[in-house]
Amino acid sequence: MAQLPSIRWGILTTGKIASWYVADLVLSRPDARARHIVQAIGTSDVNRGKALAQKYYPHETPAIYGSYEEVYNDPNVDIVYISTPHAFHKKNYLDAITAGKHVLYEKPFTLNAREAREVFIAEAM
Repeated sequence: MAQLPSIRWGILTTGKIASWYVADLVLSRPDARARHIVQAIGTSDVNRGKALAQKYYPHETPAIYGSYEEVYNDPNVDIVYISTPHAFHKKNYLDAITAGKHVLYEKPFTLNAREAREVFIAEAM
């Protein structure tokens, strides 16, 4: 049987929704088409990042960063999950794509149509 491709995730923040996402992400699935790895966690409280990793990903050791920029700049992160408050989604999204990362974010991804257009324009570049 061929080995599954791996997707290495960077997780922004350690709140409730991010915790739910990580818990679902690392579930074992018999029909999985990829292996999901929590590669890095970005948080303003490194201890909360360590607690999230230990609770939901105890057999691995993701990098725990005290800033989001460190997640964006980690060459081992393929995609960033953005779980910050909505007011920061646009900035986090633009920072991640500027760093060359793929992005998955909670909805809404911007606060208004103007910000959404800015994101679409930046992504098209």
